[in-house]
Amino acid sequence: MSTVRFDQWQNNDGLTYGTVLQGQFATSGFVNQTIVSSILQPLSGMEVTIVPLNNNSRFLITAMITASWTYVASAALFRNGLSVVSRNSGTNRQTGNTGGAMWTTYRSMLGTSGSNVHTWPITYLDSPGLAAGSPIRYQIYANAGWDGGTNTFYFNNRNSQDMLGSSTISVWEIQT
Repeated sequence: MSTVRFDQWQNNDGLTYGTVLQGQFATSGFVNQTIVSSILQPLSGMEVTIVPLNNNSRFLITAMITASWTYVASAALFRNGLSVVSRNSGTNRQTGNTGGAMWTTYRSMLGTSGSNVHTWPITYLDSPGLAAGSPIRYQIYANAGWDGGTNTFYFNNRNSQDMLGSSTISVWEIQT
């Protein structure tokens, strides 16, 4: 097995690209939140504000959501109050996706039961094109619904409320 290590990318013009400039981290803590809505709702504590050090940086957002849901659930990344995608399109029948759901999942071994707790990883590389010094607030939103119906999303727990966990979000500024 080989290992390749490097500290930074360097372009032909001598400028360094890909260096991590800073990172911000938040945890939801051990809090329950039950969402009974097909409309995307902000998840408690899943918010990070970062102030760019450079113009036009990219931002790597990673999140780990602990949750259970009945039937179908979706999550979205919001930047400064707006979804980073305008809409999930195609033949998707996920309810309430006009707010920009980015990830939709159906993970229940018992049909529509919310008794199984899952960890849900989310990763996104954002290029907002903002100037240095302009604060950026990233938030994770979620909902549960399918084909016109509303289901339930149990953030940091399951339907019987006896498996409390926590979730995290990290944002890394990367020099471009």
